[in-house]
Amino acid sequence: MKQRIDLQLLAAIGGGILFNFLFWKEEQALNLLIYTLFLITITLLDEEKRKTKKLYVVITSHLLAAVFVVINQSILNIITWYISFAVMMGSIHFPLLRNIFTVLLAAFLQIITAPINLLKKIMALHFRSLSFKPVLKIVTYIVIPCFAILFLVYFIARLTPFLPITLIRLLLAYPHL
Repeated sequence: MKQRIDLQLLAAIGGGILFNFLFWKEEQALNLLIYTLFLITITLLDEEKRKTKKLYVVITSHLLAAVFVVINQSILNIITWYISFAVMMGSIHFPLLRNIFTVLLAAFLQIITAPINLLKKIMALHFRSLSFKPVLKIVTYIVIPCFAILFLVYFIARLTPFLPITLIRLLLAYPHL
């Protein structure tokens, strides 16, 4: 069975990284509108996704949220853009869901599982005699857990300034750990 990589997922991730580098430390206004237009173009050009009236309404509301971010530039508009982005993602990937809260939950789960699914699809690919499986197993079992641990330790340390001192005291008190 030949698997192919979801080009829409790669384009969305690549576009997000590109826009992150292009608009580093900029106000979120025009860059969100450009990214919205990029995502809408990717969505409408994909022949595999069903285009329904509901999807067009969701895309229009997301575009409207991006326009309001450009016009008003308030925190509430930016939060609304992110919520409409999640609704759009959930509506695109799960078109049979009707409840907005279920769509938001599905979008959240899609965002969490997208990198894992992308790694699985890349691991299944073979380019002539070259296989990505050994390299990506190292990434899957060593790099991602280490990154997750560093990420969690960083945010715990940022939230509680006294935690590093407590950890040092704990390690000094119990050297066998």
